[in-house]
Amino acid sequence: MRWSEVRKTYPNKWIVFDSLNQHEEDNKLIVSNLAIVEVFDNINDAYKFYCKLHKEDKKRELNIGDTRKEELSYEIERIGLTRWYN
Repeated sequence: MRWSEVRKTYPNKWIVFDSLNQHEEDNKLIVSNLAIVEVFDNINDAYKFYCKLHKEDKKRELNIGDTRKEELSYEIERIGLTRWYN
């Protein structure tokens, strides 16, 4: 599902999702296709659910998104050979 579709379907929500397709551009990670796992009204519940799933499978490409934001992207900070998303 594309982010624009998610925003229309779930306005003002927090989404826990699997990244199906993403790419890097100008030090940003841009998610272009995703699969919704769960929808929440607040970030605290979304984060607890995310942590539970991440603990179960650390290799899964899970993220949290805020549908009030027009673009689903994360800044990449490179520290040595490791990359971090903000």
